[in-house]
Amino acid sequence: MKAIPLSFAPREWAGAFGDLGISVPVLLALSASGALDLGRALFLFGAVYVCAGLYFRIPLPVQPLKAATAVVISLGLGAGALKACSLWIAAVFLVLSVTGLSEKLNRVFTRTIVRGIQCGVGLLLFRAAYKLLFYAPQHLAAALPDPGLPGMGDVWTAFWVLVLPQLPLTLGNSVAATCEASRQYFGEGAGRVDPGRVSLSIGLSNLVSAVFGGMPVCHGSGGVTAHHKSGARTAGSTIIMGTVFILLSLVLGSAGSAAALGAIPSWLLAALLAFTGLLHAKLVFDPLSSLPVAAAMGLAGLVTNNLSYALALGLSAEAMRKFMENRVAKAGTAA
Repeated sequence: MKAIPLSFAPREWAGAFGDLGISVPVLLALSASGALDLGRALFLFGAVYVCAGLYFRIPLPVQPLKAATAVVISLGLGAGALKACSLWIAAVFLVLSVTGLSEKLNRVFTRTIVRGIQCGVGLLLFRAAYKLLFYAPQHLAAALPDPGLPGMGDVWTAFWVLVLPQLPLTLGNSVAATCEASRQYFGEGAGRVDPGRVSLSIGLSNLVSAVFGGMPVCHGSGGVTAHHKSGARTAGSTIIMGTVFILLSLVLGSAGSAAALGAIPSWLLAALLAFTGLLHAKLVFDPLSSLPVAAAMGLAGLVTNNLSYALALGLSAEAMRKFMENRVAKAGTAA
């Protein structure tokens, strides 16, 4: 395992900002909805970025849990549900890391199911953008207190509405696809990026986030590509990115971060969310997945406001497909 030496050259600075298109609008929208304190979230987000860079020694991105945060924004769920989501994700991925079950679970969530959930995420972000544009909430003018331990209602709401539909995305994109993309771009330098370590990183990051009041986070294959295409070649780029987030938090503080948020027009925030939604919704056209099933999953998530129903639809459709394939195979063998 050959570690890539850190560099802070100009190209690393350019690559550092390659993956802001999703993280920034989600952070701002969650703060505007009152689900988290922006200053605290910026500090924790930056700290996870720095730690990931120092440990994995490649430009490994840190991103919000997109399915979960899209539902929180769309439905206006509060800080308690967001914290409960982080605790659930931490528990699940710490167990997966210790037991090595991530590979087995990943086989259950096919490419079609992952694309269907991503389509649902995109549609929910479109809805959130519409609400921000026409029913804009008042931006927060002060820091938010930490909500403390979530209540049982938040715990079970988070599990059913936020965590279940998030698992296929996190296992498929944040673990399996992230490992594959990292090896593709960085070869032996990505030796530490394996399913067990990435699952452990996700688990520990969300545990810290839950304890100190940040947002649920993961890694992501798209972010690996975004950093690399923008010029990042070493972990120096993501350490730069994390340090910028930390300094913003320390300089502005929680109240200053919230006040700065108030200066952002609602239409601009809505546009950022809509663009993020478009990036996710268009993934439904993946030629290696079933467009009808994935599109139906996305619509089911939008209509019900619950991506768990979309997940159930996708799992049922995939089970039916495998059943029919087995029947055809047996008929062919008998003939």
